[in-house]
Parts: sequence; structure tokens; C-alpha cells
Amino acid sequence: MDLKVKIEELKKGYVLIILAGDMDAYTSIQFRNVVDDLIKRGEYKLIVDTEEITCIDSVGLGMLLGALKKTREKKGGGLWLICNGSRAKRFLEITGLDKNFTIFSDRSHAYREL
Repeated sequence: MDLKVKIEELKKGYVLIILAGDMDAYTSIQFRNVVDDLIKRGEYKLIVDTEEITCIDSVGLGMLLGALKKTREKKGGGLWLICNGSRAKRFLEITGLDKNFTIFSDRSHAYREL
């Protein structure tokens, strides 16, 4: 399955990235390219909705961590995740990497907090 990436501009300089499908060694490059393009445009407050990810592997997780690092290098930047019951959340918890991210249960929760 492919990875579908949708981008929505939000208030206060935030950008929502909605991921759907498989985020693995073959498809996660799409996510990295989107993040790199956004950063080049000066957009580095990224909210990533992972609720529709059907499969994620270590490469996909690595791409999320890489994006987190890139955005945090910019003043005021960051990467926040929306994942409640998603496979991404379970994988993050299993690996202990969930502690690296601020995770919101849904979009409305993220919008209220940011």
C-alpha cells in the first residue's frame, strides 16, 4: 500500500500533515520530502496525524524522529503527533520512543493545546 500525505495550513503558523496508509522503508521518503519542503518554506511547527497509518516500521519511525530533530533545530519549532489508537502509537510505546514526542489523542485536543 502507498503512503498518502495531505497538508493543511492552520492558524498560528502550524501545519497539519495527515498520513494514511503504510509508512515503511519504501514509502516514508514521501514524508521526509514533505517535511524538508515545509522547513525550506519556513514552516517548522508541524502536527502529524498518524491515525490512518495502517503499518509503520522502524524506517517510518526513524523518519518521524528525524523530522522531530529537524523542526526542533528551528527557534520555536517542533513536531507533535496525533495518535490515539493508531499502529504508530503502539509502535512508539513498544520502543519507548513515545517519550520523545508530545502526543495528542485527536485533532481537537492538539488544536486546544497548541
